[in-house]
Amino acid sequence: MFEFWAGGKPDAPPAVGPYCEHNIMAVNNTYQGVRTADNLKYVDFRPYEEIEEAFNLTADPYEMVNLAKDPASQSWIDVLRSRLQVLRNCTLEECW
Repeated sequence: MFEFWAGGKPDAPPAVGPYCEHNIMAVNNTYQGVRTADNLKYVDFRPYEEIEEAFNLTADPYEMVNLAKDPASQSWIDVLRSRLQVLRNCTLEECW
């Protein structure tokens, strides 16, 4: 499941910061992504926006730390990026 997070509790003040402002101000929330059974998530907003997002949902369930440019996370991000590319171009049985 992919969620569009724009704040905390209903009575809390709105989220602030570069990541949160992007979500709140996003012109186009069109994206594609993959999520693994072990709670890793990769999201690609391209070609609509030049943005990639990657999260370890176990360590960061509220998706506050985008790991897309984190050198230590690149190995699993590359795997998910490749998997998403396969899913974009496959049909039926080829996808699995």
